[in-house]
Amino acid sequence: KTESAPQRVIATPEANTEVIIKLSKSGYVQIGQVHSHPGKWVDHSQGDDEMAAFRVPGLISIVVPSYCKDGMMPLFTCGIHRYQNGDFIRLSNKYISKHFIVTKANSEALIDLR
Repeated sequence: KTESAPQRVIATPEANTEVIIKLSKSGYVQIGQVHSHPGKWVDHSQGDDEMAAFRVPGLISIVVPSYCKDGMMPLFTCGIHRYQNGDFIRLSNKYISKHFIVTKANSEALIDLR
């Protein structure tokens, strides 16, 4: 469901279609995506911006450092970006602390493209 090459993994069109079908059947909407980078750098790369499958206003994109080997909590250890005005804008730690609350996930609402 993904295509990989050095320094990148891309969700295939078939995987993206699967997401759209699952969302449609479940009544859920996509509000975010999560991916990881190899090191501590958690900004969006040019490839992240160009290859994001769904670029809709307000979409949250979370970049987890170190291939997520240390997890993604506390959340501000990640890069959290919001798609707005045609760009992914990184949110500040202060904004994240004030506006993001992590709760137990409903596993049925998670779609893993790996």
